[in-house]
Amino acid sequence: AALDTSDDFNPIKTRSTMHSIRHTPISYLLCIRVRFNWGLLQPDNYFKKFRQRLLDNFEWDENPTACCSSAKNHYVGLFYEHKEELSHYFKILYRILKILDDSDIEEKEKFRYVKILRSQISENEMLAIYYNSHSNYGGKFYNYVLTYNFLKHLPSISKPEFKGFIHNKTSLPDLLRFNSDIYQLLSEFISQRDHRLKDEDFLEEKASFPLPQNNSLILGFKSTDYHELDIEISHPIDIANYKILDFDLNGFIAYFKFFVFDIFISSTYQDMSCDCITHKVDGSKVIFEIRSKSKLLLNVDRD
Repeated sequence: AALDTSDDFNPIKTRSTMHSIRHTPISYLLCIRVRFNWGLLQPDNYFKKFRQRLLDNFEWDENPTACCSSAKNHYVGLFYEHKEELSHYFKILYRILKILDDSDIEEKEKFRYVKILRSQISENEMLAIYYNSHSNYGGKFYNYVLTYNFLKHLPSISKPEFKGFIHNKTSLPDLLRFNSDIYQLLSEFISQRDHRLKDEDFLEEKASFPLPQNNSLILGFKSTDYHELDIEISHPIDIANYKILDFDLNGFIAYFKFFVFDIFISSTYQDMSCDCITHKVDGSKVIFEIRSKSKLLLNVDRD
């Protein structure tokens, strides 16, 4: 079905805006964004329909690398069908970010403006921005995504890659909370590891916590280098008989590998061509091993 490009949203009409935006004061750029975006806030908006098409026609794959590549290719196909409507939206958003980034205001002020802009972006828009920034059409947009953590509020489970894990038995609020808790713990651990790696006597960084939403299981992190990380989930007796987030062990392993791939590889625009996440089950524990040629990082606010 064709997407609606009626008066609610017609980026083609914004060409004149693109010519004048370069000379617009920064404080006024956000007003341009609001005026340009007013139609998208309607219940039946353009990006909501676009997201539904992205989800409905996506063929899921059990391999994280293949699945992510498939989702990105699927987006490119949809983008090409609606290039006239979408390209001007992304150009205006890119230009606003570029003007902010190139300006001579203090870094703290840049982040303040970007946070205001970021707060205006709906989840449906973020999903389109995410895939566009991964495509050739996105150019260098991904640099601003990384610099300003622009897609901070895009949940992993909103992406088509997680379609195979979302079912009636899985509580979406529980998944969102679990992902958020894991992300926060990993972010703090990596920050501490990076700080301690500067010490001459550093050997490894380790930490352990009760697994979020399942205190009978223990979550452990271990790292000896910027490029490697082990994540261990264990139980004093036998982990195989425990359900985690309504997943059996095999289901949870599959889900967690997708989640780790998303936050460390796909969302940070790392090379997806190698299988850098493996796992092994050893009695009372399952260990996820992450190895990368690039430094393992998470997207976080820098200010």
